Amino acid sequence: PNYIQGFTISIANNLRERRAVGEFGLIGVGIGDLDVTGTLTTYFGDADIYNKIVNNSSTTIAVQLGKNNQGYVLTLPRLKLMPGSPVAEGRNRDVVLDARYTALRDPVLNTTIQFDRMEYFEE
Repeated sequence: PNYIQGFTISIANNLRERRAVGEFGLIGVGIGDLDVTGTLTTYFGDADIYNKIVNNSSTTIAVQLGKNNQGYVLTLPRLKLMPGSPVAEGRNRDVVLDARYTALRDPVLNTTIQFDRMEYFEE
């Protein structure tokens, strides 16, 4: 399997100010597209993720975050990985795969990103 070693995420709502002459402050806020991007570093355990990059197919990632028996699950139900290659930094070093990703709207769940809060879970 490919275990995640490092993970970053950037979320941009692309909201914009709407101003008008003669009006004090904003007259509204324009709604933009949700952009979710980031980077992913995995231990290269098998060719599964690499094949998804080469074949330009989508995948799903769920990341668990927790502390004091409370936690969150961050799910990106559909994302595309950008070109990356397995890298071995030297002898007696792990092979890792660095890749960038863009999250896309999942047609089944109708969402790009999902946060689930767990009141209690065993660590």
